[in-house]
Amino acid sequence: MATFYSHDFSWRFSNENFMNSFECLYLIFFENNIRSADKS
Repeated sequence: MATFYSHDFSWRFSNENFMNSFECLYLIFFENNIRSADKS
């Protein structure tokens, strides 16, 4: 997973922007998991 994001995005973003984007994606994914857990 990490290698996929690295190959796909590393050339588009600086390290800082890449980490910020990755953190946003992680937070969205994590939030979706919480919502799914609440439903069940």
